[in-house]
Amino acid sequence: MAALPLPLLLTLLTLSALLCPPPKHPTPEPLQVFKGADLDAYTCQLSRRVAQQLPGATLASVREHVTSSVVATLHAYRKHCATHSSMMQLILPDALKLLPLHALALLKGPALKVRCVGLAGVLLQL
Repeated sequence: MAALPLPLLLTLLTLSALLCPPPKHPTPEPLQVFKGADLDAYTCQLSRRVAQQLPGATLASVREHVTSSVVATLHAYRKHCATHSSMMQLILPDALKLLPLHALALLKGPALKVRCVGLAGVLLQL
């Protein structure tokens, strides 16, 4: 099969982009995002980020990352979805009610416990 000359290829690509634009997907409402949230997927993704950070970062910074990530998620829910409730009341999305508990379990797990062991000792405990 012969290759098309570059000017012809660019013309075909330009025409196809003009004639067949990609479909526009509406941006989901924040409430819909939180309703469809999956606690297991969020926890797994958070654990993977922790595992990626562990070799090069300090335990304190990784632990702070876990805490700030959960706080940022719950703050986003509070800001965009639960503005009508009292500021003194803790409001959690239904799908992520156990997120603070999962984060605490991750922080108390063997990988993030504060001990005087090296990285090899932490990896052996996993």
